[in-house]
Amino acid sequence: MIRVAVVDDHPVFRLGMAALLDSFDGVRVVGQAASAAEARTLLGLDPGEDPPGLMDLDLGDGSGVDVTRDLVRAHPAARVLVVTMHEDDDAVVAAVRAGARGFLVKSASPAEVERAVHAVADGAMILSPSVADRAMAYVVGGRAAARVPFPQLTDRERE
Repeated sequence: MIRVAVVDDHPVFRLGMAALLDSFDGVRVVGQAASAAEARTLLGLDPGEDPPGLMDLDLGDGSGVDVTRDLVRAHPAARVLVVTMHEDDDAVVAAVRAGARGFLVKSASPAEVERAVHAVADGAMILSPSVADRAMAYVVGGRAAARVPFPQLTDRERE
């Protein structure tokens, strides 16, 4: 049985995600949090008891990135799956650097959510398809870009 905690400050999304997760075989929602403070309390369980957390990045009283970072520092085996509206590169990098094991956009299908929850619970790293495509393009293109001075600049800015 995979135990999951859902952290999101939007009640309709949080309740809907909890209902979706509970509909999956072998998955049970063990808690919900609507804020960074609630998430810290909910996820600060005994290290062997940490449920994987589905974490939004924008919480009313703080950042899901900060909560993820604090959780992973306290419990290195903690597993966090970020589920957010933001799929820009900065959000992905911040979440992964904080220790998130997965990154999904809120427009993900139920099948993608189920696959991601199972993957993160099993210790794998998973990215939504659009994020994974950009990550691969960056890694593959990064070799050539590394030789260019100021790789963060566009070709036009370098010109």
